[in-house]
Amino acid sequence: MAAWGVEHGALRWCREARPVPASGETLVRVALAGICGSDVAKLSKARIPDPGYPWRPGHEIVGWDLRAPNRLVAVHPLVPCQRCDRCRAGRVDLCPDLELIGWQRPGGFAQYVTVPVGNAVPLPAGLDAAYAVLADPTAVAVHGVRCGLGRLPAGRLAVVGSGALAVAGAAYAATLGWEVTVLVRGDDKRDALAGALKATVALLGTVPERHFDAVVDAAGGRDDAPFTAALDLVRDGGVIVVETAYHPGVRLSRDLREPIRRALTITGSFTYCRAGGDDFAIALDVLAGRPGWAARYVGDRYPLASLPAALAAVASGRPGRPFKAVLAAAADPGSCRHATN
Repeated sequence: MAAWGVEHGALRWCREARPVPASGETLVRVALAGICGSDVAKLSKARIPDPGYPWRPGHEIVGWDLRAPNRLVAVHPLVPCQRCDRCRAGRVDLCPDLELIGWQRPGGFAQYVTVPVGNAVPLPAGLDAAYAVLADPTAVAVHGVRCGLGRLPAGRLAVVGSGALAVAGAAYAATLGWEVTVLVRGDDKRDALAGALKATVALLGTVPERHFDAVVDAAGGRDDAPFTAALDLVRDGGVIVVETAYHPGVRLSRDLREPIRRALTITGSFTYCRAGGDDFAIALDVLAGRPGWAARYVGDRYPLASLPAALAAVASGRPGRPFKAVLAAAADPGSCRHATN
């Protein structure tokens, strides 16, 4: 099969043996694989992070479960131990032995991938495979809103960011009664999202400070600017939910006294869980409604072999660049080679 891997800090594209599922696993023939923000951050580096072993990226996977070849599934990328107290409570996101498909386990930037049987989740009726690519970021967004804001009465909510994570969270929060404002950088992003959401879309820096009961930071990045924007936007006594992992080494530039004196609640929200509801299943149901915002994140398709070009397009910083890129996993790998970004 054709597959991308990372070895010694570099992307490598080649033909390798089709994987054979172990006991309790199934083989998925990949149809589409989304490139998420964490993929862009890792794979665009001159030297890609090296965990000490070769690894295969790709965790936003839709394909055919070959136990029933006509059945499309979305791959749930979290593989918890299912034995610890956190797993028994449904908090699989906090499992100390959690493994991720696309990091500790081989991912979906390949034509085939093996996954635990329970991680091959059949698509709900009517859900298009392209929309299902967004199941993982939508589940992250659902988790942040459901678990980070669930105890609050719906009020004014700001969401910082323009990626699928931010927009899915804004759309989901609006269904729960929140009055949502999405704050983005750049007129092109504002114009692209205007009218696609039951929310106001505005530029960062153009709304009143301390106006919102809660803020979701779904931007992250190479500096603390999104988080400091959240500090400016939230009212005293309000809540900030941080849904994205900042780059290693990012430090808070503001005085630590500020969030303490203002009695802010700051919640980190990592991946998603099954406590009180299955975030991944909720995400698939949300996407089955074919929300208008989702089309903007699945329209930029690249052949599987063109991963470097897709990464470069998303990371380019140019106006009009894709919000997100999706790989179509049908290509002849030819001979193995190292990628040139």
